[in-house]
Amino acid sequence: MIKNSKQRQIVLNVLRELDNHPTAGEVWEIAKKQMPNISLGTVYRDLHQLARERLIVSFIQEGQPERFDGTCGRHFHFVCDRCGKVSDLFGKELLVQCDAMSVLASEECGGQLRADSLVFGGLCAECGKNIGKII
Repeated sequence: MIKNSKQRQIVLNVLRELDNHPTAGEVWEIAKKQMPNISLGTVYRDLHQLARERLIVSFIQEGQPERFDGTCGRHFHFVCDRCGKVSDLFGKELLVQCDAMSVLASEECGGQLRADSLVFGGLCAECGKNIGKII
């Protein structure tokens, strides 16, 4: 484990206060209000270290920037292909089905799985309503 720093604690606190799955740049914009001299590079390094330590979640959806999530309880994500909005998915049945997939994946690879991550893509309800409309 890496020693905690004031900058790292600010980054973690900012992320845990947000529920919009921000990018590193968005975290930096808020963090620099508390610590004006914090650099974007420091925020990136701290976010990736926090993710390695599993204190936060990092995920990438094709065509979207890397996002970070301070909610570490078991859940999955949905990313809208059109507007980029990220939503948490906590459905019990989804978790049960993922457990079954994890068993199959473990059997196929012949090893032990450490974690599972699932990111769904598609259109959110709002974008689905507006499909075909000129925005």
